[in-house]
Amino acid sequence: MKALIDTNIVLDILLAREPFLESAMKIIQMVDNGKMQVYVTANSITDIIYISRKHRTLEELQRLILDLLDRVDVIGVDRDDIISAFKLGFNDFEDALQSACSEKAQMEYIITRNKKDFSCSNVTVIDLSEFLAMHC
Repeated sequence: MKALIDTNIVLDILLAREPFLESAMKIIQMVDNGKMQVYVTANSITDIIYISRKHRTLEELQRLILDLLDRVDVIGVDRDDIISAFKLGFNDFEDALQSACSEKAQMEYIITRNKKDFSCSNVTVIDLSEFLAMHC
């Protein structure tokens, strides 16, 4: 199974955000157990670092991101993805870009905590708790 995890889930993991950490870590456990492949978009990494700098040092973030990249694959972002994202009609460009890249990479799911943000997605969007109820 291939799924993109939304930036908010990665932030839950890296910043140990409660009450979301335990659920988010179950995705990582599924990856570690070979039950699924998880992806993030390249632009999400820059967003994650930018947001996390308020809570972690750059050295901590580099270590955390490198550990994450041992488990998660990265979907590149190119010109066509940006154009596709503009055409989707999302209110939030970051979410639109994640959706466009997920479609191009043939993801089965986009897993998020904010399902409504992806209402225009052509990829099946599932809330993290719904996903875990189905697969754990």
